[in-house]
Amino acid sequence: GDGSEPLSNTVKELESQLRFIYEELAVEFEEKQENARKLQMSATHANNLSKRVKELRIAAKNSNKRFEALVEEIRCLAALKNAKELEQSIAECFKKLSKNGKSVGLKEGRREAVLGLDGGDQKAEEFNR
Repeated sequence: GDGSEPLSNTVKELESQLRFIYEELAVEFEEKQENARKLQMSATHANNLSKRVKELRIAAKNSNKRFEALVEEIRCLAALKNAKELEQSIAECFKKLSKNGKSVGLKEGRREAVLGLDGGDQKAEEFNR
């Protein structure tokens, strides 16, 4: 030959090495993309968990308020001396507690109704019908 064969072999060898390097880079790039996707999923999951924790804290706080209202309502019932008033107030209390299957706390102005003031007797009578 004219000396071009060693040059041709060198070029083929370099092409082979470049192909190998390119394939390695392609695999590395795919792995980085996969890791970035997993990281994004983890960040989304962490964000969702954080939101859920916040919701549960609010729900716990609301449950605490309802429980405190129930305790206050029971204190009001315990203060009643008249048996008829007590019976009607207990019926009214039960009605509020079983509304929609949920505990319902004492709303503003409801203490008078429970105590039989402010038309509470009438409301309890309606409940007993």
